[in-house]
Amino acid sequence: MSKARWFVLTVSILMVAALALAACQPAATEAPAVEASAEEAATEAPAEEVATEAAATEAPVEEGPAVGGTFVYSSIEEPDTLDIYKSAFSVTSLVTSNIGGALVAKNFDGQMVPYLAKSWEISEDGLTYTFHLRDDVKFHNGDPFTANDYVWTWSRCQAEGFVCPVSASLLTFTYEATDDYTLVLHLTAPNYYTLSNLGAYDYLQPLDQKVVEEVGDTYGMGTTAVGVGPYMIKEWVQDEKLVLARNPDFVWGPELFEGGNTGPYYVEELEFRIVPDLATQLAGLEANELDYGTVEAKDLEIVENTGYFKIHDLVAPGFTYVSFNLTNEKVSDIKVR
Repeated sequence: MSKARWFVLTVSILMVAALALAACQPAATEAPAVEASAEEAATEAPAEEVATEAAATEAPVEEGPAVGGTFVYSSIEEPDTLDIYKSAFSVTSLVTSNIGGALVAKNFDGQMVPYLAKSWEISEDGLTYTFHLRDDVKFHNGDPFTANDYVWTWSRCQAEGFVCPVSASLLTFTYEATDDYTLVLHLTAPNYYTLSNLGAYDYLQPLDQKVVEEVGDTYGMGTTAVGVGPYMIKEWVQDEKLVLARNPDFVWGPELFEGGNTGPYYVEELEFRIVPDLATQLAGLEANELDYGTVEAKDLEIVENTGYFKIHDLVAPGFTYVSFNLTNEKVSDIKVR
């Protein structure tokens, strides 16, 4: 029996994150000096000509990457809410990771680097993590970010009666704010994954207590979500699209590679277009209306032939696991599992 291969390839265009620098004009070359005769020397050049010849040539101005454009991402589903602490949807994670931020980030070399925390120390026994936070970070509405925002956000997730499907599993420690810009975590046992988990832009991002309490139970619906990340919620049209706008005040981004941009992002807007049908996504890619879509293997050549996309084969990092219902007698015995 032949094995059927069925896989989905993700096709994307990297847009204007770093446009080409404007070409520099060559430096002006000086004309060779010509010795004038005595008669010519006695005749003064008109004032306008002298001024023109004496004017300095300005050096060309180098331009950086341009700001603008919209990156259109097609998704088969839309978020159930933009309150990440109430959601387990992958598209909610995708959207809110652009709205929120994290204590640390993993750079392109796989090393943890500062983000909302400018530095940190881990005790010798691995049980205490002390984070020193930046004091220049603000939420999208201008409210200052402090260590107390983390304490309130995480306590809300763990509150009795609050359903926190994913984030709660990452809070494997207790926490306290010893001052406005110092956050201390206490573990009961060393955990190698703690620092990596704290790099979750989505599931462990800080929320603005004032905004969440003012909005109430509907926080995360419409345009109510507020974060500290590079993009802000601009528009949400149910069953159609969700649009994020560039945060021009974002100057605290992590340096993901040497010399990388840590300021406002260059792409003006991110549009998450709801396209449940893969055939419709394919048509959108062919028409160059989408920048990111899901493509079945049989349609890969069609997309490649459009000339709009460059196809890359890669192995994405990740893991697969199997969960057992331990109330089932057949698998409740660990020897059976």
